[in-house]
Amino acid sequence: MLMKKIFCVAIALLMLFSFVSCSGGSETTTEGNTDDAVSPVISLVSDKTTVAPGEEIKVTLHVAEAPLTACFDILIFADETLEFSDVATCPSELILAANREEKAGEEYVIVRGMVAATYDVTDDDMCTVTYKVKDDVPSGSKISLTLQVPTYQLGLDESGNDIYNVECTLQGLVLEVQ
Repeated sequence: MLMKKIFCVAIALLMLFSFVSCSGGSETTTEGNTDDAVSPVISLVSDKTTVAPGEEIKVTLHVAEAPLTACFDILIFADETLEFSDVATCPSELILAANREEKAGEEYVIVRGMVAATYDVTDDDMCTVTYKVKDDVPSGSKISLTLQVPTYQLGLDESGNDIYNVECTLQGLVLEVQ
């Protein structure tokens, strides 16, 4: 039992220091970066293109083309016709945390990922968010889910000692109500 507590405290401290290093006040550099064209592709995927009022949908956050990922913060915004139900992270080499948050009257799901060094995210699912379509949504309506990425940082090498910010290609999702 004591070992379990020690392990939990160690993981919590690792996550805390990793978040601080990702979003801290020190400037990152692109000096020595030979691939300025790196642009991670972040998309939302659903197995349904049409939904019905009252139906539950699962939306998966997918990241591709992100070699030497050090850390990221990704926000998922759903329009008011969806009610948040649950979020679950997918198995990954990254340490992932996903939570529903509200700030300034806006609700969103924030997904944070980090790793002690770097990790090549080539074609990975990060989390699945479950929503329920509100019962009073009229047929023919469009439901939009959008992404924002305040921070996505890559390493200059596998160590992750030197990192830099990159712009991402974002692909939201639009569903139609039957």
